[in-house]
Amino acid sequence: MSHPFAAMLARMGDENPGQDAETKRPLHEAQIAELREIFAERPLPTVGSLVTPRANCYLTGAGEPHLVLETREDAPLDWSGPVCSHVTGRKLDVRVACLSNEGQVYVTFWVESWCLVAYDSEDAVRRAITTSSAT
Repeated sequence: MSHPFAAMLARMGDENPGQDAETKRPLHEAQIAELREIFAERPLPTVGSLVTPRANCYLTGAGEPHLVLETREDAPLDWSGPVCSHVTGRKLDVRVACLSNEGQVYVTFWVESWCLVAYDSEDAVRRAITTSSAT
C-alpha cells in the first residue's frame, strides 16, 4: 500500500521546506518521527483481526475493538468532501464493524487504514478497571 504522504515524509528534513532562511524554523523531531511511522507503508490489517482507532486520529473510539470485515488494496481516493477538509482525498481501504451509541448499536463503515492500530485487549481491561475504580 503506497500512501500519498509516504514519499513526502521520507524526504522531510529538519526544517520546513519552501521558506527563506530568515523564516525557517525547525520541526519537532518527535513529530516528524511520528508522522513517518503513521504513514509508513505497511500491509493492510487482516480480515477478522481486531483493531482500534489511533488516539491521535480524527476517529472516535480509540481503545474500543473494531472487527476488520474487508480490505481494499486498490481503494480509490474519495474526493467527495469539501475543499480543504481532512475528509477530502481519503483512501477508505478498511471496512470495520463496532458497537456504537454506548454499546447499543452495531455499525459498519469504511475507514483509512492509517487511522487504525492493533487492538490490545489487555490494555482495554486495564482501562476498564481504572475507569470503574475512579467512579
